[in-house]
Amino acid sequence: MRHISRKAAATTALLALGLTAVPATAWAADPPPPPAKEAKPAKDVPVDGGFAKITLDAGLLAGLKAKGVVLTQLTTDCKVPKDPKGKPYVPPVTALSLGVTAGDIAAVDAKVGGRLTFAETCLGLVNVKTETGVTLSGLEADLSTGVLIGTLHDAKGTAKVKLGTFDRPALNKKTVDTAANSVSLNADVKVDEALAARLNAGLGVDVVAAGSALLTAATDLSLQADADLKLDLGLNVNTEVSTGLDLGVILGGLLGLK
Repeated sequence: MRHISRKAAATTALLALGLTAVPATAWAADPPPPPAKEAKPAKDVPVDGGFAKITLDAGLLAGLKAKGVVLTQLTTDCKVPKDPKGKPYVPPVTALSLGVTAGDIAAVDAKVGGRLTFAETCLGLVNVKTETGVTLSGLEADLSTGVLIGTLHDAKGTAKVKLGTFDRPALNKKTVDTAANSVSLNADVKVDEALAARLNAGLGVDVVAAGSALLTAATDLSLQADADLKLDLGLNVNTEVSTGLDLGVILGGLLGLK
């Protein structure tokens, strides 16, 4: 019986698999990987709704009280609310919850960007000794620059002002839930210098210091349902990993070839 060498048997096996019998070393180079898919550019994602829980700083409230300044929530058109008997009702406020009526979320330098508009509210600050006061309303958040904005009304008139600044949160699993298409933001807002000067002038007493704590805001947002947050916010680096195998090396190893 004719003896078949191991090398000949290997060649026969390769031919049986429909492969050309070539030395294993000819298979050493990996095939080029498929071209990477081109990532879609990041874009703004509309906000469908949400709410923010705003807690005023305890130190700020204590300072206001010590100087005889009352902080209260007025009606949405900045009028003094009345109780069921028609008497003025101005209880102090320490926190409030506001709906998010409009806005969008974007990726800006790997951090959360965009803009939010909150439901109408109006806060009044009144110096009970001098009977002077100011109101703050129309809250907005510029997430791209880390600024809380509002409308201030005092004896000088009405103007949109920078209320305070905050550190912009990073885009990560803590802030973005890609499965639920939601974003959660927590921010500590510090008093803006220009606002401090205008509030103190309007109330006739130094009650606010620039850079001091103003409030904390915990905001939960629902984003557009059909948005792909991984792509729209640039959270997904869309690259292809090559799965090409060096078949020559594998077969050579299986067949005992070197």
